[in-house]
Amino acid sequence: MTETARRASAPGEEPTFDYALATAVPWSISCRCGSPACRCLITGNDWWRPELQERYREHFSPFINARIGE
Repeated sequence: MTETARRASAPGEEPTFDYALATAVPWSISCRCGSPACRCLITGNDWWRPELQERYREHFSPFINARIGE
């Protein structure tokens, strides 16, 4: 998997990573990133959500993209 930035970041800004893009197993974690688009609860099943499939199209791990395409 290759990680790419989805937007420009400010100098010194800490990068974040949406773990739901890389896993498809049952788990959950609370997020407090502060983004207006934050889901607040990130899970291993989020890749099933149509709005996230649209938002992160082609940014999921290859095996998840393959599952979405099935």
